[in-house]
Amino acid sequence: MGAAHEAKYRDHELALAALVEDPFAELGSREVGGTVEMGDLSRRMGPIELRELAAVLVDYAETLNDLAVRPTTLRAER
Repeated sequence: MGAAHEAKYRDHELALAALVEDPFAELGSREVGGTVEMGDLSRRMGPIELRELAAVLVDYAETLNDLAVRPTTLRAER
């Protein structure tokens, strides 16, 4: 297992990801992949799945940024 990459917000761990390889695995993949732990999600992923997850997170970040603007806008309308 490679170095862990954590995503934290203040004192809250949001996610953990690392490269993994199981060269002696009898079941499952022996290829290098990534492991992701995020809420209920805790699994090994290949490159395609990692890119799909990244795309979901980018979209979600845009949603959070949109939501961050709304309180200021709503306050200004009062």
